[in-house]
Amino acid sequence: MRLSGLRVVLFALAALCAFASVALASPGTLTTTVEVAEQDVLVEQKDGFDVVRLRAGLSTHEEGYPELPLMLVRFALPDGAVALGAEARVLSRSELAGSFLVRPRQPEVPLSMPGLARWIDPDEAAYASQLPYPEQSCVLLGSGNAGGQGIATVAFYPVQYVAAERKLYVNETTEIALTIALAPKTARMPGPLSPKSARATAERARALVVNPEAVIDRSEGPRAGRSEIDYLIITPSSYETTFQALADWKAQKGLTSSRASSTRLLPSW
Repeated sequence: MRLSGLRVVLFALAALCAFASVALASPGTLTTTVEVAEQDVLVEQKDGFDVVRLRAGLSTHEEGYPELPLMLVRFALPDGAVALGAEARVLSRSELAGSFLVRPRQPEVPLSMPGLARWIDPDEAAYASQLPYPEQSCVLLGSGNAGGQGIATVAFYPVQYVAAERKLYVNETTEIALTIALAPKTARMPGPLSPKSARATAERARALVVNPEAVIDRSEGPRAGRSEIDYLIITPSSYETTFQALADWKAQKGLTSSRASSTRLLPSW
């Protein structure tokens, strides 16, 4: 499976995508194309049911309903923009050969407490339905903020199931359009980051989204006003080795620390 064909326009804004070619879309939309091949879908027999999986992905969560693959498609949002909704246009679809009784979604149980597991029977209405499940190929889950970068997350369902007919369909090529608009007021921005930390934050955001070149690098510009030190660890010298583990963990996240130690214990507040 892969994502391609990203198209971005917000007023005069256009972005390139490393995953795909770029073209203009209608104002106020971010658009990408998701491709899934039949061989990406795995069907296994378990306890008299068919378990449907994607080689890499999550699954639907409604207990008692058919458990089907789920993909998260994330978009980097322009500054000041919010996501309003998402629509999918299936360009090509195929039917998997065979008759399938898809396993109903079961409650999640901690691995450490398997005794809590309980079986949920198939929902009668869902398994008698002539409509595909999920009925929509995608849905907007919401928007968030990662280090000042707005990100919208869309749930995409590459496989749909018509339970009454016991048929599975694979959405092989699907165009997902995210509707966006300017927010009535700008969301609160995080404080300035050091250039190194800002670059690391941008890299993490690029790894999440389908339009990585739309991610704003805040290592330069009006909000890049700090030094290369992101935070200071003040600790008695006897704890310096202990706090080194914290500094190392923060360094893996792109944050730079400085330490000041003393032989005197610091007062507690």
